[in-house]
Amino acid sequence: MKIFLHTVNDARSESHWLNLPAKFYSRFPNKPMMPVDDVKKIFDPARNSLLQKGKAMRWFAYDQYNFDAGRIAAFYLPGTTAGQIGFFECFTDRSVAHELFRTAITWLKDQGCSNIEGPVNFGEKDRFWGLMTMGFETKGLYLDNFNPPYYKAFFDSFKFVPRDTIYTYRLQRSNIAIGKLSEVADWSEKKIGYELRHFQWKEKEHLAVDLHSVYTASFNESKRISHLSPGDILCLIEQMRPLLNEKYCWIAYKDKVPIAFILFLQEPFFDPTKKKQKIILKGFALAVIPSMRGKGIEAALCRALYQELKMEEKEFEIFLSGINACTTKMNSLIRKIGGEKFKVHQTFTYKI
Repeated sequence: MKIFLHTVNDARSESHWLNLPAKFYSRFPNKPMMPVDDVKKIFDPARNSLLQKGKAMRWFAYDQYNFDAGRIAAFYLPGTTAGQIGFFECFTDRSVAHELFRTAITWLKDQGCSNIEGPVNFGEKDRFWGLMTMGFETKGLYLDNFNPPYYKAFFDSFKFVPRDTIYTYRLQRSNIAIGKLSEVADWSEKKIGYELRHFQWKEKEHLAVDLHSVYTASFNESKRISHLSPGDILCLIEQMRPLLNEKYCWIAYKDKVPIAFILFLQEPFFDPTKKKQKIILKGFALAVIPSMRGKGIEAALCRALYQELKMEEKEFEIFLSGINACTTKMNSLIRKIGGEKFKVHQTFTYKI
């Protein structure tokens, strides 16, 4: 098959690149809702502060019959040898996939990159992160990467090496071990003596500062969020407004200093056959400052959310995504309180 690659270089080509997944996945019933604007803003320096320092390039492919064949993107930050690829889509032809990989990796090599990670988002890990390798028959979740099963063979045959394995867990109301959760939460409350509060929109500026404080302390070692400011987080909160209920975000304070938080978004869901709609929540972010880890604060925050959902007297389902397989304590806690593995995503590396 002959392949022709085009670079995204104007509004028309960008629109074509952005809308390719809708063509690819129209026949997949479990595809998640992936609004074009959620992807578009990742490549907008005004809405993604990483691009104010770094550089991204995008390509899409046609075959000899002028039919869409695939797309990919590449990203790097100057001064590093690490590059990233993401937003990869491809029909079933391996030669197309390999040509897309080669094009993106060659461009990254020309920028001085020698280690490539993908498929990932050019920003935080809360969205579009990893290749789905398990859970194809399960319903798609908002902002999760979705792909057909055959994509993994493309990465394997190009000699990408597995890096991180990332789990998504499902917690159904009937399976939540609230007794175990309360046992840990009560122990934690007596040991630490903290205060729990839920988010309020009228205090959004204060919340942004508190979340930034916890996030910065939590991920300081890996410097994962050095590009984020409280203003960036405030902007993100505003973007999430349609999906963010005040009582689905809880923050823990000790001596009025924020030490941990959880933030859940309500999945877009409507079943016209049911009078009482189910609440479906997806964990968007969880962070605990290092000195407070392993002391049960996560359990206390989760119990606060559970109690709020119980008061609403609706059926609910909770999804916890982005759980790295190497975080053994977190995985153990989720399983103990009734979590079942729902999806698996995988990232890969490639050394030039």
